[in-house]
Amino acid sequence: LDMNAIAQIMTETREVSRLLQEAMGDVEPNARSGPAELNDSDAVGDSESSKESSEELDETPKSQFDDLPIRYHGFLNTVLSQSTWDASQLESIARENGQMLGGIVEAINEWSYEKFEDWLIEEGPEYHIRNEILN
Repeated sequence: LDMNAIAQIMTETREVSRLLQEAMGDVEPNARSGPAELNDSDAVGDSESSKESSEELDETPKSQFDDLPIRYHGFLNTVLSQSTWDASQLESIARENGQMLGGIVEAINEWSYEKFEDWLIEEGPEYHIRNEILN
């Protein structure tokens, strides 16, 4: 076995894991993750503290967004402020929230379909936010 090749693969695997966690909003950007830097109890503590701070900032009643992961609340609160957005505006808002637009729209629409049996965000040349399904 080539131990140098194995070490390189393990390093690359950790880096890919870190990038995926950032993309999914599970860790802060540029946070180093690895066996020595992040263990299960650290991850739980970090997510709990970020969950608490996000809930304090969340002005929408909890019952409205229950079952939607907290990492999507900031984006959703912002886009609910108007009924039509162009793609570049939503791309910017998604980036500000550490998300990719396609992924966040898909996650929110899956949640809204499960909860309200309809999509909250209609995609097209412009994005239409269907606030009425939340009532």
